[in-house]
Amino acid sequence: RAIEDLMVLIPGSVVLGGPAINGGSDGRLFQPGLKYLVDGGDSSQIDSDFSYGGYQSAARITRLSVDALDEFRMVTGLGSAEYGQSTGTVVNFISKSGTNEFHGSLFEFFRNEKLDSRNYFNKPPDRKPPFRLNQFGGSLGGRIVRDKLFFFGTYEGVRQRLGVAQVALVFTQAFRDTLAPELQPVAAQMPLPNGPVSQTEPRVAQFSRAVSNELKEDTWTWKIDYLPTSKDRISFRHSGSDSFTKTYFGVSQDQFRPIPSVKHLAKLSYTRTISPRLLNEASLALNRLSPDTRSAGSDAVRKFTLGGAVTFGQGGELGTVGPATFDLLTDNTAYQIYDTLSWVKGRHQLKYGTQIVRNQDNKAVLPQRFVYFLNIDGFAANAPFGVQTYGWPRVGMRGTYYAGFVQDDIQVNKSLTINAGLRYQYDTNPTESHGRVANFDPTTGTLDPRGTPMMKMPKTNFGPRFGFAFAPTESKRTVFRGGFGLYFANLNPALPQFIPANLLDVGQNRFLLFPSSGFPFPDISSAVGAQALFAQQRDWQGSYTE
Repeated sequence: RAIEDLMVLIPGSVVLGGPAINGGSDGRLFQPGLKYLVDGGDSSQIDSDFSYGGYQSAARITRLSVDALDEFRMVTGLGSAEYGQSTGTVVNFISKSGTNEFHGSLFEFFRNEKLDSRNYFNKPPDRKPPFRLNQFGGSLGGRIVRDKLFFFGTYEGVRQRLGVAQVALVFTQAFRDTLAPELQPVAAQMPLPNGPVSQTEPRVAQFSRAVSNELKEDTWTWKIDYLPTSKDRISFRHSGSDSFTKTYFGVSQDQFRPIPSVKHLAKLSYTRTISPRLLNEASLALNRLSPDTRSAGSDAVRKFTLGGAVTFGQGGELGTVGPATFDLLTDNTAYQIYDTLSWVKGRHQLKYGTQIVRNQDNKAVLPQRFVYFLNIDGFAANAPFGVQTYGWPRVGMRGTYYAGFVQDDIQVNKSLTINAGLRYQYDTNPTESHGRVANFDPTTGTLDPRGTPMMKMPKTNFGPRFGFAFAPTESKRTVFRGGFGLYFANLNPALPQFIPANLLDVGQNRFLLFPSSGFPFPDISSAVGAQALFAQQRDWQGSYTE
């Protein structure tokens, strides 16, 4: 139960897959073509537009509770010049406000596997995977001062446990007894088998178990509206969510990913009715998402002193030891300024506006070590194929979007309406908070000087919009609609985030082939640093649709 589910009520909307794979689209445009707004302020994921949590999180990145939603508008196809930075649909969720009357609600939704139908592959007598979902909360709104000051707030909680069956091959006790002392702690992180020995490899046997992936999510919204005069309205809304995801990725010790994530959305707006035909709205908005994607369930495994993330080959059937990959710490923020002037003049409904969005995309990859074995024989001999160290310090990509628009909706007569507009958009050249960028020049095979601009950003992103609606009959039951528009996507802040890795002093990526041993982890400080050079097209032109 989420406000994003309302999108499927619109004709032409489809959902591909489910939250577990971040599935969803509108009009067959994948989600990077979607744009989400709350009360007109950007609420997307900043470096992508997934409806549900990225960075391995199962959280919904809930923008509002359903009980906090007053209405929503889904702009598909021919959107006015007011909307941009998207090649597809723009969804604007409008939050509720308090009134002179007190009103509220309480709700509880419950699901489990006994209430769900079986899928095609889950047939009797097999048990259905355990599933528990509780979604609960409430809302309350009313007046603080009659006709002047109002409040509204909601809370929503989600508690979910989803059963998962895990099956993997692990080392037998007989094989463990033959290992050298330095390999014993590695093998000890694997559980002992509880199933049959492999027919092709007697040193491993099957292990199976049932575990529960967990999601805990708390979502809130509070809003204050103040009307100092009949012509002025000041509103402040803050909404957010605090979630924790626990997802198992292996059967060895603490092989699950704990992912805490916090989402904050805020908007301060001032609306002035200058005259009955002239209205101005100015606003400031904040959008922040901070997930910490941990690589394992404990420090003991994440910082396994004898090694790191250990793989054994065998075609992926044999379980791994240690963390999944590395800890990824993310803190993305968008600061926004909007101003819109609406003017009704005769048959014309005019709208002028400016929009400025400042993005800060901060990520850090904590140092991690990896040990790669081609097969069990290599592990038994403590002879890995390779060892690697990898990590980044915090990298902070920066960029600003500027946009301006004018829109004129003309009521030509009772049968014909014409919509005409023009939007201009300019994205600044992405920078790094400490100037740590150096684009790769494939023509010379060298790096640009440190801190120089990466790309030549386009300055001609003019997006004309034109549409019409014609109802030729007296009953107005038949309407012909058509139009044309040019829509530019913004530069995704995540696109140039690998450019700092071109500088050897920014990250740590060393790989040593066929070291003398894998455990204890060898000293590879003298190994040649592995370097993958990244390049951005200099005459960059973002995607667009027309």
